[in-house]
Amino acid sequence: MYVIEAMNGPLDGKRWPFERDITIGRDERVAQAALTTDRAVSRRHAAVRVENGALVLVDVSRQGGDPGTLYVMEVDPDSIEGGIDDGAQIDPHGMDPETVLRFVKATGGWPGRVVVIACEPEQVEEVALGLSPSVAAAVDGAVDLVAETVEELRCTSSR
Repeated sequence: MYVIEAMNGPLDGKRWPFERDITIGRDERVAQAALTTDRAVSRRHAAVRVENGALVLVDVSRQGGDPGTLYVMEVDPDSIEGGIDDGAQIDPHGMDPETVLRFVKATGGWPGRVVVIACEPEQVEEVALGLSPSVAAAVDGAVDLVAETVEELRCTSSR
């Protein structure tokens, strides 16, 4: 069993246990870890999945490609800074995969293999609900890529 815990703010101390996967977001109809008090968190903000000793994170990531480009990146634990200074806070609005992994490493919870599946976001003039056209066009491919990656992790881990 794994647990995500709010470390400060109005949900301080709230815990969301999960066995294999969890969605984090503002809308409690689609997110098991619902941050309903934070309007800056999207309805379905991030997904976390642990598969056969591997952690799969799905999020956006600016890698410099064209908007809608999909990436599969395996994380080297040595590339992630692990320290959090006493009194330092991690901003939940900045919970990109690297920040999540920094927190996981600092708390001694590195799960083994870590794979990030990400989509290059589009720069928009006005923030609004929904996806930009290029990111929306990448959704079906992203779903397929997640399924393929999870299947590959299952096969690799069972050998």
